[in-house]
Amino acid sequence: MTVFGMVTTRSSWEYTSYALKSFFRKTPLNEGEQVFLIDNDESFEEDASWFSPKLEIIKNRNPRSFAANVNQVMEIAKKRSADLFFLNNDVIFTDEWITPIQQYEGSAILSPLSNREVQYEIGNVKWSNTLKLSEYLGKEAVLREVVKHHKQKAQGWRSVISLPFFCVKIPFDVYSAVGTLDESYGRGGAEDNDYCLRACLAGFEIKYALSSYVLHFSGKSTWAGGETPEETAERCERFRAVFEEKWGPELAKLIIDADLSVIEKDPQLVEFAKAGDYKSIITKLAGAK
Repeated sequence: MTVFGMVTTRSSWEYTSYALKSFFRKTPLNEGEQVFLIDNDESFEEDASWFSPKLEIIKNRNPRSFAANVNQVMEIAKKRSADLFFLNNDVIFTDEWITPIQQYEGSAILSPLSNREVQYEIGNVKWSNTLKLSEYLGKEAVLREVVKHHKQKAQGWRSVISLPFFCVKIPFDVYSAVGTLDESYGRGGAEDNDYCLRACLAGFEIKYALSSYVLHFSGKSTWAGGETPEETAERCERFRAVFEEKWGPELAKLIIDADLSVIEKDPQLVEFAKAGDYKSIITKLAGAK
């Protein structure tokens, strides 16, 4: 059993319809499975039945943070003992994107790859993580070629220390042990990193399903759409401060800044990294805070 959640906002509403339409076209749903769309600021005017009878819209009277919205759907999933998929509304879902994720045996936090992690330049389009909706529309066939090309070269899963929750599966076993997302990070940012670290310390792996590839426009409710530069700077300053207070500055450099020099300067951490022993990396860096 799986419960799916997505959030839409006034600043990103134009992406939501495309995300929902591609999701229901490309995602087979079993009996009893349901999708919840959280209208975070009561700005979504479409009727749920226009997309699917399996879609239910939840309207938040007051806007909630990313973590609070994930937790809202997690609570629904928990009552059903269901796995949770949480999906950004600025994603285009592709053929069989969910198949390798669902085929994974075991309890791990799982995500597809996207144009954030792997970029292609096909059909006179650079499929980068700064792509806009206007640059995608009319090039749907090119995206299918991108996905086909990707699937020919990528198989299996890759373990990582952390990954962004733009399209994430959190199994029931995982969130039952790890709990909810930490809402102290503010509107959005680093709560997904925090959750991955907590899951790793609890003995769960975090993995990309390498043959699953979706299109992600990135940041349409925040830095690339819904915020002024000043608001983005304030949000980032807050979540970084919370993360550093909780995990220490070295883990902040490694996880938030992707600064690998944190590991490279310590031979023991290099050995941990080679062995994929992320738990030991987290424990050592957090202990040095």
